[in-house]
Amino acid sequence: MKLLSVLALAASSLSSAAAVSGSAADASDYEHARVVPGVLSAESIAKLHGHVGTFRFLRKTGLDGTNRKYGEAAVEPKDLKRILKSIDDNREVHETTNLRSTLITGDTVPHRDSKVGGDGKFADDEDVMFVCLNDNEGAYFQIGEDKVPIEAGTLVTFKGNQVVHNTVVPSGTEVRLLGPITSRDLAGALSSCTAIDKAACEGTNTGNPAFCCVWTGDDVNPCQESVSLDECSSSSESSSEDSSDD
Repeated sequence: MKLLSVLALAASSLSSAAAVSGSAADASDYEHARVVPGVLSAESIAKLHGHVGTFRFLRKTGLDGTNRKYGEAAVEPKDLKRILKSIDDNREVHETTNLRSTLITGDTVPHRDSKVGGDGKFADDEDVMFVCLNDNEGAYFQIGEDKVPIEAGTLVTFKGNQVVHNTVVPSGTEVRLLGPITSRDLAGALSSCTAIDKAACEGTNTGNPAFCCVWTGDDVNPCQESVSLDECSSSSESSSEDSSDD
């Protein structure tokens, strides 16, 4: 079982808040958020909902620190594949993976997200994402000018480091989430391509026709999965040339 090193969110408090079947093709585009309904089945939601019972308090971040608790949820391969499909990622998944889960019991402070560790910065193509695990008619996510309802099974992605956002939760109710995590953290957790140098990256390839590891030199994930036949062919040829020098 893989354990995802999840996104830690550092909320930068702001003085005032803004006014108030599961595939990428089903997405509803708001101004700042991308919302995909029906990503998880009722059965899967029920299982994951039960995982958010043992929480530890998040570190206090602004005024809302005691309104959020988190834990981990064991997400099965079939559910991970549905989540990935909803963000146009068609990779195969064969292992259960632990992802962050969050319980919110009150309004959170409007903030932008940053990463804990490293330089705290997001990559240009990196989104924050989560899946709702319950319905709450009175609650909503305020993401910039977007007001996104809380509906079980719905996946929400947005530029968390760029857009001011918060969760509004009526007193006595709650919002349960799978996440938040970043799209890159999720991809990295499921990838077999984790080498930190070019030779080792391309040496990972074992003839699996479904994907290959390609060296990109990216600052965050220099060794990445690819399903491009052209890229995989080039990577294989490069690896063969390197080995023939011995």
